[in-house]
Amino acid sequence: MYITSSTVSVSSSSLTSCSASYGNDIAFSSGDLTCTAGCNDAGMYMPSGSCSNPVAADMSGGDDCYTYCDSSSSDCSVCPSDTYYVGYSDNTACDSCESGKGISDDGSTASAHDEAEDCIWYPTALPTPFPTLVPTTPLPSP
Repeated sequence: MYITSSTVSVSSSSLTSCSASYGNDIAFSSGDLTCTAGCNDAGMYMPSGSCSNPVAADMSGGDDCYTYCDSSSSDCSVCPSDTYYVGYSDNTACDSCESGKGISDDGSTASAHDEAEDCIWYPTALPTPFPTLVPTTPLPSP
């Protein structure tokens, strides 16, 4: 990847067998480059806020660029129910669904938490003219 006069953000990307001028993975000339060793799947978050085993890209013309988290399977968790996260990052929390919406998955499937559209409307109880509870005290006799 050759970067010049550009703004580039690289997150959760494993660069292998690349060939860039003056570096195997990234050649940086000018511009803005942001690198993040974050969770490798959308719908996940990193409770600690950092990767315990980040992998640096081989680059020239800039500071170290950690683009991949080799320990994401232990450092990242699926967002809990009623939350989601779009993207791949080192976010420490997930976004909450808007009021009245939720996600029933209990945090086991990342793809169930990877976009706001995963939040669905919860059904609301409709009023009924009939009592819904059985009285617990006997009724007085006439």
